[in-house]
Amino acid sequence: TYYVGNGDKFPRGCRSCLLGTGLSAIRKTNKCNLTCKFCYNFGELDDIAPIGEGMWEIGGTKFYENDLELLLSIYPKPSGVSYVYLEPFMEIEKYYGVVHAFHQAGVYQHLYTNGLLATEDRLQALGEAGLDEIRFNLGATDCADLVIDHIALAKKYIPHVGIETPMTPEFFEGFHQKKKAILGTGLDFI
Repeated sequence: TYYVGNGDKFPRGCRSCLLGTGLSAIRKTNKCNLTCKFCYNFGELDDIAPIGEGMWEIGGTKFYENDLELLLSIYPKPSGVSYVYLEPFMEIEKYYGVVHAFHQAGVYQHLYTNGLLATEDRLQALGEAGLDEIRFNLGATDCADLVIDHIALAKKYIPHVGIETPMTPEFFEGFHQKKKAILGTGLDFI
């Protein structure tokens, strides 16, 4: 990972993932609304089993949502957690309580999305629950105008907003075509 610029502005989600300690990845959904050739689960999207009703995969282990208080009381406080894999916004309403629980525990949280379903009311609810950072994969939608608009909306409700996308030739071209609009969203990092 290379970061260009003031080290104090290196995204805290990156620092947590690359240099931190703790629970790391959190997953609830087993669905996605897109098929991206650079996805970890490309070619396997129909074979991913559900986590289980009322359960969450946290750091590779399954927990019930009501186990979080106990988990956070006995496990060393992680430097941060990330909501990753597939598309959280497919069932984002289930995430608000978990985001709130980690926020109450003082754990930094970031979430990855392709952004298509990141409507204003959902972004506002995530912000109110305590999400610290959201990362949009613009390459998943070929820099769709709708997602660029959602990046700007996210800045209203979530403290840190950025783009994290594999640099494919298609994304490179699409980004440069819409660079002015993307940078105009007020995002914090790419």
